[in-house]
Amino acid sequence: MTDMKGRKQEDGDVLLDPCPFCGKVSELIITSSYDDEEDNSNDESYTVVCDASTDNKEMGCGASCGFKPTKGMAALEWNTRTKLN
Repeated sequence: MTDMKGRKQEDGDVLLDPCPFCGKVSELIITSSYDDEEDNSNDESYTVVCDASTDNKEMGCGASCGFKPTKGMAALEWNTRTKLN
């Protein structure tokens, strides 16, 4: 679901701005470090990804932000990154 400003609502109150690289909104997902088989840590963390998986018909560009300890912090990192002109 997107709001009136074109942001995607994810997990209740978390709003994600469109991808600064490709402009897509519907392809944005918040994913956990537990989804990454190479992460051997015991601490779960989250990142926002513009989904470019082959299962995805629309396909995003694959952009992501760094892993953060909460979904809200990952969304904040995503939403405050520098926009491309």
